[in-house]
Amino acid sequence: MKLKERLQHIIDGNTYQGLEVFTIGDAVHWSFLKLKRSKGELTLLHESTSTSLDTLLPEVDKKNPLVLVINTSKVLKKQIAKEAQGTPEQWMGQAFPNLDMDSFHFEIMESPSIRLVSICKTSEVNGMLENLKGHGILSAKVCLGVSPLKNSLPYLDFPIQGSNFMIGKHSTGSLHLENTDALGQGKMDIHGLTLSVPNLLPFSAILGHIAQDRGISNLASTNLTLASGFKNRRFFHLGLQVGLGTILVILLLNFVLFSHYRSKTQDMDSSSSIEIQTEMLKEVRDRVNKKETKLNTMLGSSHSKTSYYLDRVAQSLPNSILLDELVYQPLSKPVQEGKPIEVTKHSLVLSGETSDKEAFTQWTDTLEKMEWIAHVDILGYEYASSSSDTFSLKIELHGTGQ
Repeated sequence: MKLKERLQHIIDGNTYQGLEVFTIGDAVHWSFLKLKRSKGELTLLHESTSTSLDTLLPEVDKKNPLVLVINTSKVLKKQIAKEAQGTPEQWMGQAFPNLDMDSFHFEIMESPSIRLVSICKTSEVNGMLENLKGHGILSAKVCLGVSPLKNSLPYLDFPIQGSNFMIGKHSTGSLHLENTDALGQGKMDIHGLTLSVPNLLPFSAILGHIAQDRGISNLASTNLTLASGFKNRRFFHLGLQVGLGTILVILLLNFVLFSHYRSKTQDMDSSSSIEIQTEMLKEVRDRVNKKETKLNTMLGSSHSKTSYYLDRVAQSLPNSILLDELVYQPLSKPVQEGKPIEVTKHSLVLSGETSDKEAFTQWTDTLEKMEWIAHVDILGYEYASSSSDTFSLKIELHGTGQ
């Protein structure tokens, strides 16, 4: 597995979810798909279609990424000629003249056989995301119309049927889109993976997420915010698990080491002098106490109150901020052999990226107002790219109850 794929596996896990909201007539429908990726292959874990979002909620896993596809009647779709020249914005102007670009999101499905423009009001997209958030569903990415279909076109036979649409092929080889007034029925086979027809778009959206396809759209800022929010939540979830596991392993090793030396002392020949046995036992205890002292110095605050503070910091993060590192009680100086480990008590050091300077400023102000925080110092704030800056800051705590 390549390094890039390893990093994506750590961030995303091996389970992927797709959710499509679409309309047939005046009725709203939902299609949900959950897949597992193992050794480069996708296997089906769950699929369902319903007119009620509540019936799908038990199957949604908040720890794994979910891609949302909005394909309702609020999303307008129009096919334009493949020969059309210009930029995506100019294609938008050809498909929908006199459109206020600031009020709409768009996404373009571009393939050798078809070019299709999908648009939706920004307020409609935001409203859908807020509706899902109210149900406890937080998306990692959003797509419009049938645009995600380009990721699965090479694996499909024509005509292609989906939830509320059908794509046919002309004798010239070009494709055309048709809306249908009935829910797609039946099964389809995609390289050995059998799926229900209404789950074609969720499957295509998952393929695009795995391939890290950003598509042709003006959704980059929205999707960056959604992705950052998902990564922050997963970072804290995995970090907490790894931290607790490491503490338990260290304590277990310390216990095994002490038990081993104690057993050796007890098994010594009874003819050995009491003084020799006492000296050996003292040496072992001193060694164990030294290790315990170092461990307690580093992990002395691993209790519920410290976890509470870390959770409060995580909950206060806006979606525009992505943390790279969080260090509790950082080392005050490098570790040296034979010398005690010294840490800066009652402090946190955080570093990461932000795509919104104003949200970053408001976040630091919010931290300073928390009653358990004594002071917040910004150690560094630097320009990283046209869409993000890097930062590092230090939080001084009133105390963690040590």
